[in-house]
Amino acid sequence: MIGAKGFASQESRVWTRGLRIAAACSLLFAAVGLCTALAQTPTTTPTTTVTGTLTPTTTQTLAATTTSTPPATPTLTVTSLITLTPNASASPTATKTVTRTPTITRTRASTRTATPAGALTATATPQAPSEIVVGYIPVVGSLPGNFGSFFRTSIQLLNPGTSTSNGRLVFHPAGASAQPSDPSAAFTLAPNQVVTYSDFVAGLGQSGLGSVDVVVDQGQPIPIVITRIFDDGGAAGTSGFTEPFVLASDVPDQGDGFLVGPSDVSAFRFNVGLRTLDQPVTVTITVRDSNGNVLHAVTRHYDANVFVQLSAADFLGFSLGNDQSIEISFTGGGVIAYGATIDNVTNDPSAQFLPYVNATRVAQAAHRRSGPSAPIQLALVLAALGVGAGIVIAKR
Repeated sequence: MIGAKGFASQESRVWTRGLRIAAACSLLFAAVGLCTALAQTPTTTPTTTVTGTLTPTTTQTLAATTTSTPPATPTLTVTSLITLTPNASASPTATKTVTRTPTITRTRASTRTATPAGALTATATPQAPSEIVVGYIPVVGSLPGNFGSFFRTSIQLLNPGTSTSNGRLVFHPAGASAQPSDPSAAFTLAPNQVVTYSDFVAGLGQSGLGSVDVVVDQGQPIPIVITRIFDDGGAAGTSGFTEPFVLASDVPDQGDGFLVGPSDVSAFRFNVGLRTLDQPVTVTITVRDSNGNVLHAVTRHYDANVFVQLSAADFLGFSLGNDQSIEISFTGGGVIAYGATIDNVTNDPSAQFLPYVNATRVAQAAHRRSGPSAPIQLALVLAALGVGAGIVIAKR
């Protein structure tokens, strides 16, 4: 065993020595290769001095080139930046323009707000009021009638507003177009004040039939107008009817409607009246019997602001029978029409005013008025619960 260990140790030393020799040979070959490479370098490059000389030359050339190039490059770069700068300035300019736009808009808003305020102030100034025709009393009169009758017109005005109402009642006589010089009665009503004209037409020093424009200063309350047409029987008292006040905004520029003649033309007389507004109109009149058969038709043209009242026969050019209807269609401007029925014995008058019917009306279930509608009830419940009730109401 000892001999084996000694053999192994000897073998190890031999192996180590061989490795050292191999490493030394490798270093030797590397040194030889390095020397060979160094020996070959002078062959490619004539001298080390030349290489040293070339290196500075190359360095100087590059330095010169680099020195000349940068000035050109910065110059171009700066020029480019200068060129871009106006563009950048242009963008802010556009931004400023956009900024000015809201300013102009606000200025206009202020102007618009000031205009109504100024108008209201000017309107409130008594020195220069602007009058507006707010409505019409279709017929008024003070004149004798058939069978010993005498018809008069009383007018009451009530100011329902909280400020003074100034205006005029302008009387336009029948048979002629309205004129600025037509007689009128001025009124000034304090809040909730009532004034009465017991015989309006005679109070103006006029007689006969006509129509009335109700004129109010702009921005002031429109009065409630109560007009009564009556037969004055003296000691026997009066008999008559209340005539509606027609707002100008309620009269269409075109439309049609029906008047119904007396049930007994031997017991009642029947007159037809018509008032045009501020435009000429074309009126077509159609008469039908009680079964709806057309008996007569005529078309007429009327000037603006004209009032006429005639017997049915004169107005239609046709004599009415019992229970006959009159259809009145008009275009071009507003028309107020009515039919007046008078008892031949008592002279008791009544009147019907043309309802504007542009399509056949059909019966529909009436809305319940005992409480709020279902959408409003739901909205109230939601409001109580803190939910947005306004959305529900808006969708009605």
